[in-house]
Amino acid sequence: MIYCTLELFGAVSCSDNPSQSSEILEDYGILIHESAQAYRDEIVDFVKERCLSGKQLNSTFHKSWEKVKKASDCQLVLEQMLHYLSTYGVRFLESAWGVDLQIPVYLPN
Repeated sequence: MIYCTLELFGAVSCSDNPSQSSEILEDYGILIHESAQAYRDEIVDFVKERCLSGKQLNSTFHKSWEKVKKASDCQLVLEQMLHYLSTYGVRFLESAWGVDLQIPVYLPN
């Protein structure tokens, strides 16, 4: 029941007598209010299953921020163009020509 309420409304019903203080799930940026602490375990399970963590939200096209920081703008643009052309560009040509080019997708390191 709690899972359905969380899925539909993103909230749970309040408890009449809060047992603990509010808690912040820092990895997900979510506050569990003191009146919802009775459902803490269900909320945590739901969030872990359905939500992206801060680390996942901050991930980029490249494997690390270090790569983005060290690479030149020209290199980053070139890698994005190669990736785009090896995915969407090839699919466009395949549908236009009616052939399967089987070109591997370019993914930067």
